Amino acid sequence: MQLSELITGIRVNAGLSALGTDGALSAEAQSWAESMAATDVLQHSPNLERLLKLGFDRAGENVGRSGSSLASIVDGFEASPPHRENMHDPGWSSIGVGVARTPDRQYVVVLFGARTPPPPPMVPRPLRRVRPISARLSLAGA
Repeated sequence: MQLSELITGIRVNAGLSALGTDGALSAEAQSWAESMAATDVLQHSPNLERLLKLGFDRAGENVGRSGSSLASIVDGFEASPPHRENMHDPGWSSIGVGVARTPDRQYVVVLFGARTPPPPPMVPRPLRRVRPISARLSLAGA
């Protein structure tokens, strides 16, 4: 099972919406997972602000590594309050995942994003017919 499917299952079971996969988040997540695997260092990305420049209003990140399955990493996220908060945040609308493998372990990056939807387009209202008003002035008593 794919990582995004595992997280979607957790969200749906908790009564939350599924997240849409976002290409920009996925590319950023994959790049960071590969960087961590190449250096064998687990750490949060210093580049999360870049996501704001891609049009996200806010972003969150879970990182993990394991010598076993992706499910074990997701179980670890569920057991960690800050990681669990990220997965259960109802404000997220998008997800991107990255997985990089070394001979003995895999590195995982899950990025969450939220964009404020654009305002609805202005729909012109039909013009109302206006009845002409006649006015009379009386100068009586002047």
